[in-house]
Amino acid sequence: MFLCAMDGEAIYPKIAVIVMAHGESTASSMAEVANKLLKTGHCHAIDMPLDVPAEEALEKAVVLAKETDEGRGVLVLADMGSLLMFPEMIEKRTGIPVRTVPMVSTIMVIEAVRKAMLRGADIDRLAKELRQIGKLFDQKHGEQSIHTILVTCFTGQGTALKLSEIIRDMIPAEQQSRFKIRCMDFEGMDAVKEAEGQEDLSGADAVVGTVDLKLPNVPFISVDEFVVGDGMARLSEMIQGQAETVCETKDEAVMDEKLLTGTLEQLLYFLNPKKMAGQAMESLKESVRALHMEVTRELAVRYVIHLCCMLERLIQEEVLPHQETEILKEKYKHIFETVKRSLRPLEDCLHMKIPDSETAYLVEMLLEEKESC
Repeated sequence: MFLCAMDGEAIYPKIAVIVMAHGESTASSMAEVANKLLKTGHCHAIDMPLDVPAEEALEKAVVLAKETDEGRGVLVLADMGSLLMFPEMIEKRTGIPVRTVPMVSTIMVIEAVRKAMLRGADIDRLAKELRQIGKLFDQKHGEQSIHTILVTCFTGQGTALKLSEIIRDMIPAEQQSRFKIRCMDFEGMDAVKEAEGQEDLSGADAVVGTVDLKLPNVPFISVDEFVVGDGMARLSEMIQGQAETVCETKDEAVMDEKLLTGTLEQLLYFLNPKKMAGQAMESLKESVRALHMEVTRELAVRYVIHLCCMLERLIQEEVLPHQETEILKEKYKHIFETVKRSLRPLEDCLHMKIPDSETAYLVEMLLEEKESC
């Protein structure tokens, strides 16, 4: 997966690589594999038998760091314990920039050596990439760890299943078994609050969809960010193991109708994505004008995807009920009638009648947006 042999030893400063591990020949064996595969002698090793004092191993590390440093710093790959503290001591005693990566493995050593020998390689960037590889290939009982992605939406939107298909397609075939994608539909905010307290969800790697479960230390990628922001890139980087999972949202991302249409092409099977995106957007604009609201990026993406997926279901005669349809019609009569009116062009175009229960979901979406303003 990561292998790419070097075509010879070019002469230019490189990052030095030292593997340190407990045992008679643990470090030496990993270094030997990397050197043979990459046809180099760039990787060095320090074995630390359990009966050897840590001070003795540290002295060897200081000497080796001085001998191998080419002016680009020294990268130390260590397994555990006192060896993880060596790099800071080495740097203080030698003045050489030293970076450490814990939980060393053979595949990590191979990748470290390969990238350390590239012209212009940066030691800080390399150390960060290797730490990510360490997380990605974390082994438990001889098996690769399973990463969980939660895909959420409110019942009636049908977004979760569609998004899960897109996400699944993003995952390379050889990594499919390592990812669990769990679709979660919620009937209302009470169900969401109940889910927020579930301990089995806290181990998820990311939440994608229309419902933020507010799980501690678990990044949330909203539908609008996934479709027209950098959410898809963030998730792709996480899957590939090339970036940290927690990233800042780019609020400056702008709505791109072509990108939204492209996403709908993956979500819709029967309807024309381009035509539906335009008509759904017109429906939204008519409603927000009448309600004196603004079309935000998040609302636009949620509304358009929701409405298009809903129409796709109705074509297949799949109508979902809404327990509070009559309450919403009575309590928010003006909003309900406004949304119904905005949907008539779509009803005429598709020769169908949109049930009040389906309209209720759109009304709830607008109410939620109105209350947040």
